[in-house]
This record gives sequence, C-alpha cells and structure tokens, in this order.
Amino acid sequence: MVNGDCVCPKGTTVINGACRKPQQPTCDIKGQIVVNGNCVCPKGTGPINGACRNPIIEIVPKVLEQLQRQPRQEQQTPVPRKLIIQ
Repeated sequence: MVNGDCVCPKGTTVINGACRKPQQPTCDIKGQIVVNGNCVCPKGTGPINGACRNPIIEIVPKVLEQLQRQPRQEQQTPVPRKLIIQ
C-alpha cells in the first residue's frame, strides 16, 4: 500500500483483478518487433508480402530520368555502300 491505496509492483498492472505483467501483443507479420506496445517492422523495412522486408529499389526509372536530362548527341547515320564488281 502507498498512501492507503493498493498499488501493483513496478512492471505489473491490474488485469482481471490481480497484478500481472502486461502481455506483449502477438505480431501478425513475420519479422515485426514490439515498440511502445505496437507491432512495427524494423527501421529500413516495410510489410511486403506478409513479412518485414527491405523495399525493392527501382533503378530503371531513375536511370531513364537521368538519360532524359542529358543533351542528346547527334548520331551519324552510316551511308549505305554499294558493292561494285568489275
């Protein structure tokens, strides 16, 4: 008792009329961790196809964007040659 009030020991709380340790939530997604009572994927990952995974980085659009910014170089078209038989 503290100041005439019943209190639970540190790290416990009243659950169903008794002092008990709070249960950690069970995370549904593979690889999630519990932070402040919430299930989250670790930093740098996200829920992808039912598990915490590193996001797939698409390089192709970035490369295309860089290529579009570069000035185009004019290409010389080859002159077709005729075979001359003597």
